[in-house]
Amino acid sequence: MFELTDTLTYAVPVMLAVLVAKTVADALEPKGIYDLVIELNQLPYLDSKHEYLWGNLQINDVTARDVEVIRLDRENTVGSLRDQLVTLMQSENDDSGFPILRRDTNQGGLRMVGYIGASELEHALSLVADEADRDVHFHTTYTHFNATSSISSLSADDNIPPEHDLFDFSDYMDQAPLTVQSNSPLEMIHQFFAKLGARYVVVTDTEGLYEGVIDKKTWVAFLADLEEKS
Repeated sequence: MFELTDTLTYAVPVMLAVLVAKTVADALEPKGIYDLVIELNQLPYLDSKHEYLWGNLQINDVTARDVEVIRLDRENTVGSLRDQLVTLMQSENDDSGFPILRRDTNQGGLRMVGYIGASELEHALSLVADEADRDVHFHTTYTHFNATSSISSLSADDNIPPEHDLFDFSDYMDQAPLTVQSNSPLEMIHQFFAKLGARYVVVTDTEGLYEGVIDKKTWVAFLADLEEKS
């Protein structure tokens, strides 16, 4: 206004009008337009600077224990994995995946071997869709052809990749997923999702045995419910 009129006559009224408008707007709706659009579209956005009052809540209060898992001590065929994938899709959790577990003979529980996302499993199954009765394998250690040393690559014979087993899904498995113990603080879980951009976090007990999974969609819903109660 000063640039238009070359006078300070309207400066104070304009400043007062802006302050009153801002105060009234914050009283009616403290959130901004971008925050409202995120909530309206149900986008999994997490503000790393926002502070939450966890109270007496623990990780066990948000851990999903009834998720679909892949057990290595059981027979896993193309058909059975496809059925598990269909079940996951129907539960509207198509952006999650499957923990891969094995039986711990010493402690009697289930120990985490890896994690395979739904999209990765769907791609792997599409390559062997016609072999529904064939067994599928997951190995905890494997050597990828692209990881060969530069010395061996000097030989012409070593440039020929070995025959790849399409029924070995180890290449699609995350062998080092983010894991936390069940006695960890909830703030740590929030930092995993907000700052590291994790899609899921695997929960184990103090002995390292599998307990459940927390995916980002579940965590966002948990925070929304927490804000409503506070």
